[in-house]
Amino acid sequence: MCDVSKCNDLDELFRCWRKAHCDESEKEYKKYGDQFVSKVSFTIDGFIDEQAYRSQEKRILLIAKESNEFGKRPNEIQTKKCATGIHFWLSKMVKDGKTNRFINGLAILCNGLISPESEEPCIDTNVLNNAAFMNINKRAGFSRSDPETINGYFCHYMEYIRREFQLIDPTHIICCGKGIKELVEKICVNNQNIYESKHPSMRFLSRKKLLKDFLTSNGLKTE
Repeated sequence: MCDVSKCNDLDELFRCWRKAHCDESEKEYKKYGDQFVSKVSFTIDGFIDEQAYRSQEKRILLIAKESNEFGKRPNEIQTKKCATGIHFWLSKMVKDGKTNRFINGLAILCNGLISPESEEPCIDTNVLNNAAFMNINKRAGFSRSDPETINGYFCHYMEYIRREFQLIDPTHIICCGKGIKELVEKICVNNQNIYESKHPSMRFLSRKKLLKDFLTSNGLKTE
């Protein structure tokens, strides 16, 4: 295992992290129905624009459980799935000016944290260039995550996750989904402001309700 405390940037950390994936046993570490994700699968995250992020007084880190790399939850054919570990899709889409429900939701949360007095959700995605993003589980998965898998991965790779936090060095953290905040609080050492939100892509969740729930549940705005 690498001494991750000596990794000086995310690229170096991710090289060690990917090697640790590859060095795991051949067991089906992450299983969904009749399919599983290959142990060598790895997704990249981190800075959208590191220079823009570092220049912010309020450095926001958005955290999700895992990327939806492989679509819907499988239920029949056993197939080994593998992410390449090459491209950070969120950064590419933001820089290319593309959006989806998830990206718009992240923008609403960031803009809401910066300007909590606003009554209307702001989907200006330019704010994401000033943010950073990470998944707890770098192996990736399907449209629904499994709590046992997420918790198991977190415990196994806690020091890697901790080092990513240290390298990103946020002042504010938004946890996108149930159960993430409890994990994050175990490894945050700088007393960052940690907020919790419903998952931005949750079905039937309107933009206005996403913003309202986020602000009120975190004490950023009263009813």
